[in-house]
Amino acid sequence: MCSVVLAAFQAGKNGCGFGGNGNAANAAAAETARQRQLGLRQAAVSVVIRKDAPGAANVGLGNGEQFVSGQCLSDDDCDSGCCATRARDGVCSAVAVANQDGKEGCGFFGIAVKPWQLGRKGRKELKR
Repeated sequence: MCSVVLAAFQAGKNGCGFGGNGNAANAAAAETARQRQLGLRQAAVSVVIRKDAPGAANVGLGNGEQFVSGQCLSDDDCDSGCCATRARDGVCSAVAVANQDGKEGCGFFGIAVKPWQLGRKGRKELKR
């Protein structure tokens, strides 16, 4: 049955990717959506927004306008719907490659801070 990814686990459905068509991206997107619905996010990570980087104006807005490879604070920032964790930072990624090139999958959740807020130890995890 065709379904919107965010509803892939509702009403008795078992997610996307049925039929073994090799579309792992749909299954990964469905898993991200399921985690989002269940509220299974990691502890928030402090992130300094790189103001001089391309796409900096889109970071943290949650409007889905950030391009692939741009910095992000959550999946909601990215046009692809995937903010992958890479080196304790968020980077918009295509779902199909969210676990490649040092990335640790979709679902990164960060909080923007000013550089002076990090102190000497650098980035720290914040409890929600």
